[in-house]
Amino acid sequence: QSEQLEQIAASHKQEMERLHSELEASSSQVLEKKVEELTSTHAAELERIQASATSDLERVRTEAEQEHLSVVEGALNQLKESHVADIAKVKSEMTAMANSSQSEQLEQLVASHKEEIDSLRSTLTS
Repeated sequence: QSEQLEQIAASHKQEMERLHSELEASSSQVLEKKVEELTSTHAAELERIQASATSDLERVRTEAEQEHLSVVEGALNQLKESHVADIAKVKSEMTAMANSSQSEQLEQLVASHKEEIDSLRSTLTS
């Protein structure tokens, strides 16, 4: 009977060790699987965040380029308008100067002709 109890105790001890070993292996496998799942989820989340950040960066870059283009176009339009106004002013001044010069020339020509006529009259009457 004592022998049987020792055998049962030894058998029980072996069974407990086997179950303990299986439990450790099973826990280790579950833990590894959970770590793999979390790693996979984490990698997918990082990819999603990176894609979102890349998209946001591209959107901001596009908006900045559009804003820059708008500012440059506005400045260019102002320069064009200013240039048109400057050309009109120069044209007006040149026309005024030409008219003034022509008037002076006509006055000088009239005076010269009058002198010639006066000179001819004087010669003819003498």
